[in-house]
Amino acid sequence: MRKVFVLTLVVLAVLAMAVPTSTQTTEKEKSVRFAIEVNFTQSAAEMIAAGRYQIKEGNVDKFPLDQQGTEIKRMDVELIHIGAAMAHDLVLEEIGRRGCRPATARELLSFGILYPDEQRKFPIVALGTVQLLDGKNQVAYLWALGKDRRVGLDDIVTSKTAWHAGVRFLAVPIAAVK
Repeated sequence: MRKVFVLTLVVLAVLAMAVPTSTQTTEKEKSVRFAIEVNFTQSAAEMIAAGRYQIKEGNVDKFPLDQQGTEIKRMDVELIHIGAAMAHDLVLEEIGRRGCRPATARELLSFGILYPDEQRKFPIVALGTVQLLDGKNQVAYLWALGKDRRVGLDDIVTSKTAWHAGVRFLAVPIAAVK
């Protein structure tokens, strides 16, 4: 499964290089805002079931979410497209520079429930929840291959590797956090 994900990202990189620079978007257009409802009453397994994903990769249904509670919180999130391959630390800096914080896994799963077709356009990663699983720091992601919507875990890239230019990062505007 991981090889298919990497292959898809390579194909996206080739396609991105083929786009003439006159049609590339400005920085302001590289983020799109969405309203979501984050349900703190559900476990990861319940949220994944509500998202109706065809494929679960890794131990994503056992991925620990932030605290459970009794509330449903409305908030805005942004899909940030950096547009270049970038190391993990630099992606976090760029998200912060844009006045946001990385979204959590719970926020990503909430986004996937409300906007299931967004992940058909490009992979979406939430960097705000990092968990050591199988000896590796992992984060949650959404993506699709063909008709199959997928939810899974991916290793955090290191300074020696980079997040693919086609990936979108789910982020929360800091002004929206209360």
